[in-house]
Formats: sequence, C-alpha cells, structure tokens
Amino acid sequence: MSPTVIETILNNFGVKDFFKLLHLSSLDIVFENNSSETLAFFEELRNYTIQAVASFPYNINLERYKISIKDGRLPREDSLWILFIDELLRKRHSIAHGSNFQNKISINELEDAKIKVRIL
Repeated sequence: MSPTVIETILNNFGVKDFFKLLHLSSLDIVFENNSSETLAFFEELRNYTIQAVASFPYNINLERYKISIKDGRLPREDSLWILFIDELLRKRHSIAHGSNFQNKISINELEDAKIKVRIL
C-alpha cells in the first residue's frame, strides 16, 4: 500500500496524520542501519504491544516511543517512513512489471525491509 492509502485507512479509524505522528519518533531507529539494534527494537516493541493490548481497555503509552501530535505540515520528503515505502513500492513495481529482470536486492536488504515493515 502507498503512504496515501495507509493514511486514508488509518484516518477512517480516527488516526490523523499517521506519518506526522511517527516523524522524529523512536521508531526512526530503523533508519540508522544497525540491524542488531533494529531487531532488538522490534522485539521490544512487539512485546510491549502484546502486553499493552492484552485486555480491554488497551493501555498503550505512545509517548514511550515519542509518538506524538506535532504542529504544522509534514512535507512528504521529510518523512523517512514515506520515503521508505515509496522506494519499496518502486522496487516492487519494477520487478512485478518486468522493467527489472535482475533482482539486485540482497538478502540483507530484504531482511532489513521486512523488519521495517513489521515495525510500521
């Protein structure tokens, strides 16, 4: 899904400006290109989320990950998450529609992208 589709869906659930919420949050650690830190962060986030939604009403503290409402407009090119998704879709499109016959994406790059998507 494109960033626009993701924001539209989340907007229907009452989450406004999703990528602006993530901007400058702790989730940006995934763009530091440290696989072990990213994997550790994913496990910590996963465990926290499972615990936080174990019973209703859910008890999720978004400030724990510096996810907060920010003032102003977030230009598309300022969001690392939007740029990541756009690039992932571009690569997928070139492979799926035959404009790229050589998959030059390494296994490490695929694993890195997989963890980023799971964190998102």
